[in-house]
This record gives sequence, C-alpha cells and structure tokens, in this order.
Amino acid sequence: MLIGRRIKLRPTETRDLEVFRQWINNWEVCRGVLRYLPVADWEHKSWFKSLKKDKSQIYFSIESIKDKKYIGNIGLKNINWKDRKGDLFIYIGEETERGNGYGFEAVENFVRYCFDVLNLHKICLGVIVHNKAAIETYLKAGFKQEGLLKEEVFQDGEYHDLIRMGIINKK
Repeated sequence: MLIGRRIKLRPTETRDLEVFRQWINNWEVCRGVLRYLPVADWEHKSWFKSLKKDKSQIYFSIESIKDKKYIGNIGLKNINWKDRKGDLFIYIGEETERGNGYGFEAVENFVRYCFDVLNLHKICLGVIVHNKAAIETYLKAGFKQEGLLKEEVFQDGEYHDLIRMGIINKK
C-alpha cells in the first residue's frame, strides 16, 4: 500500500469491481482513457481473475484517506520487464473527486513506486491533445512530451492528435 497526504494506492479488490465496471462503462470516464467498448459483468470478473497471472499489467485502486472512499484507478499496462518500462493509465472515476489534485498525488506516488520499488527505467503514456487537465498533471509530475501522433484517436466523430509523454528514472 502506498500512502500519500490525502490518498492511498492499494491493491484493487473484488469489492471494487462493480464500481470499477460502472466507471469503465461511463462515457465521460472512458473518453479520457481512450476506451470505447462497454464491459459486461462476466467479462470484468474474468479479466480480474486473469490479472493475477498477467505480469504485463499492474492495477491499484485510489482511495481517499479522509473518508476511505474508492475514487479511481492507476496502473501500468504493456510492462516490458526487459527494457524496464510500461504505459501509465489513471482515472478518477468519481466525478465529484475530479479537479481536487488527487490525480497528481496518485501519479506522483505511483511513479516513485515504479522507479524505487519496481526498478523501472521509463514510464510512458498517451494523452489526447484536448485533455488539458491531464496534460497539466503529467507535466507537473515530471513527464515530458516526447512526440505528437497526428490523427491517432477517433473520438466524437473526428480524428484527434495524441501526445506521447514519458518520464525517465534518473537514478
């Protein structure tokens, strides 16, 4: 468990699954993490069971310390243990908790965990150009823009550019 000032990152538990599935089936949450297909209950449970064996992904639940409320998820996908890198994802599923700095605190703590505990060298992510709040959060956490992928994402009936960002462990 990773404990910050206002949030903690803890393993995703079975008790989180229903709320988690509601978030990933919520269009406003999905568009930020570039998902577009809904997930059925049985699919979600099957995915969660397979997660224990899948060494290419790490998931944490984000919980507020004050009221012990589950508010989002953070983790890595596409982990390449040889090259020591992975792709970050995060979302604050609870709409009332967005914009309160929880995302920045989660990213900051999770990056430190990835570098100090997992000994990763690099963390990457892709963010759609119009997601200004996310871009600001990643820049504040030390990520740098590494590239721009033109018309990479189809959303809302048109193509959008995707910013590729990364942070390198300098230790």
